[in-house]
Amino acid sequence: AVVSTQSGHYGRGELENQFAVVFYSYRSEIMKVFVLSLLLAVTFAEKYYIKTQTSTRNNAGTDEIYLKMKLLGTEGEVKTGYFDNDDIDDFEKGHLDEFIFSGLKNVGDIMCIELFVQDNDMWCFDRVIVSSDSRPMPLFFENSSGTCMSTDSGEGVSYLKLCVGGGDIDK
Repeated sequence: AVVSTQSGHYGRGELENQFAVVFYSYRSEIMKVFVLSLLLAVTFAEKYYIKTQTSTRNNAGTDEIYLKMKLLGTEGEVKTGYFDNDDIDDFEKGHLDEFIFSGLKNVGDIMCIELFVQDNDMWCFDRVIVSSDSRPMPLFFENSSGTCMSTDSGEGVSYLKLCVGGGDIDK
């Protein structure tokens, strides 16, 4: 069988070869777009290392506080997930706990953090320390007022904003 097209006459085998070349070229372009998308995702993904220093004062620790954080930087902001290390009793009195959050947006130079809690158990902390793969120098966010966190307003606040070089600026 001979097939006629605008660019000439092709036998069946030649037409199949032409189709295979066009299909391969299309598939190759799709793969290029996919690989580029992956590279962009990796380029903008950041791993953050966040340490919390629970206070040594009485009743400072907690078993359930459901802590989340928002990082505010020169290139935007990003929210973490819940702070929880499997099989570890986090937020114990006097303990320094480390939490790792991968695949988050790179926010540039971190200027402030916002802490949110969603349980009425009280947690008192001295500081939060933040670093990342692209910015390994740790930043210290001091809880200079000693404000505790809780959704029970008699024990603390459910929201606290801390900035570099200053104490808590918003409750």
